[in-house]
Order: sequence, then structure tokens, then C-alpha cells
Amino acid sequence: EMCIRDSINTCTDLQNMRDNLTDNYQLTQNIDCSGITNFEPVGGSDVEYYSGVERFFGNFEGNQFTISNLTINRALDGAGLFSRSDGNISNLKIINANVTTSANYAGILSGVKRGGDVRQVMVSGIVNGASDVGGIIGRMGEGDMINSYSLGTVIGTQTVGGLVGMNYKSITIRDSFTAASVSSTGNYVGGLSGSQDQGDHINTFVSNSASGVGGSVGGVTGWINSGSNTNVYWNNKGDNPATSVGTGSTAGITTISDNEAHFYSGSNAPMSSWDSNWTFSGTGFPKLSFE
Repeated sequence: EMCIRDSINTCTDLQNMRDNLTDNYQLTQNIDCSGITNFEPVGGSDVEYYSGVERFFGNFEGNQFTISNLTINRALDGAGLFSRSDGNISNLKIINANVTTSANYAGILSGVKRGGDVRQVMVSGIVNGASDVGGIIGRMGEGDMINSYSLGTVIGTQTVGGLVGMNYKSITIRDSFTAASVSSTGNYVGGLSGSQDQGDHINTFVSNSASGVGGSVGGVTGWINSGSNTNVYWNNKGDNPATSVGTGSTAGITTISDNEAHFYSGSNAPMSSWDSNWTFSGTGFPKLSFE
């Protein structure tokens, strides 16, 4: 079906999405946000997963373009390009981001996401928050993340992960990876997800360092409630936790011993099950085909 999308040509256009949270938007070119010293996340501040009433309801199509130099510094819940986004987001790169909040729910793409898929999204930069902090999404539920990856640094006080802080409410993270370093001053810390409450990881890999305080710290995930892992690979480097899962079953996870180059080849698992949205150079991590 035809979908009318408002065009986003500048970072000011991007910022102005907060004035209409129900439209669908698309990028028409690469956007440099260095001219906005403190970007206001799109979607409001009352973003709590169940009781929050402010959110972006539309869909966002990146059209394979890049948003660079996004800087956010705030003291409210929900830090990222979106404070909370419940629509589909696809074909987007966000590079050299710096997202900071002294409150909860932080991710370069969105602090909270309830519903809607994330497809073909790449982020890099620094994200720093309190609880529920992820490279891409802080807390995500009721939608899937597919063909996406994160690089950079993720820091929080608890429930911190390289892709998603809390993998919540039946979401699947599939055909994705992270090489973002993850650190926390508290518990529920994982290289991929800080916590898998009801969420699954399928055909994913982690090649990063993860550190936290407490028992629920793992190279892949800190804590599994009812989530599962299938064909998940963990590159266990010297500075990693002792186990791939802090609290819960390690079923479905294969440990690679300090061999990052394993993940450079599309003929190795789990990348061998990925689709044509990926390219492999053989000399570095996979990239999205449009990069």
C-alpha cells in the first residue's frame, strides 16, 4: 500500500518531527546534526513502557542515508533520536552519536520502543544513562530487531547491553551483532542484551567487552527470564565475564576464544544464515549492503 512520508532534509527537519508524532517520515539525504548542540529527542518525556503517554507513533524510513554527529544531553527518561518510538524504523545509519541522560531508557536510536520493527539499522557512538541502556534501544518490546548492529560504547548503572538494554516482551533480535563495549556500575549486564525478560536472540554474535557488578553479568546477556538463544556466537576475549549468561541457561550459545576474525567471513556461523542485506570484506566486521 502507498504510504505518504514527509521528507527530512536537515537536522532541523529531524528536530521538528517532535511537533507531529503521528506522521511517517523519510530521509532524502545524509544529515549532519553538529549544528544542534543539544538535540531534543522526538517523542516527549513521559515514555515509561506501560504508563507513559508520549511517543512517536509514525514510521521512519532512512532510505539508506546517514545521520551524523547527533548530540543529546538531558536529565529526563528517554534519550536517543527518539525518546520513545513505537513505529517501524528501517534502512538507517546513525554515526558518531553522543547520547547522555542521568535518567533511564537510553539508546542511540530510541530510549523506549514498544511495537514496530527495527530493520537494517546501524549505530555508532557513545550512549550513557542509568537503567535500561542499549547501543540501539534502551528497552524494546513487542517488535523485532533484524539485520542491525552497533559499535562504540554503552554505559549505564544497570540493565545495560550492546544492542538493547532490556530485551522485553517477546521480541526477537535476529541476524544482528554488536561490537560495542558495555560497562555498568550495577547488575544485569550483557554484551548483546542486559536482560532477556521474554526476548530471543537468533543468529546473532557478540564481539566486545562487557563488565558489571553482581552475579547477572554475561558476555551475551546478563539475565534470562523466559527468553532463549539460538545459533548465538560469543567472542570471549580476555577482559570478558566468566560466562556468556550471568543468570540463566547458556543453551544455544557457542563460545569462540578470542578470535574476532571468525566473524569477518560470511561462510562462518552465524553469518552463514544471514541474507543479502549483508556484505563481508573478510578483513572486518560485516556491514549492511547499502553502506
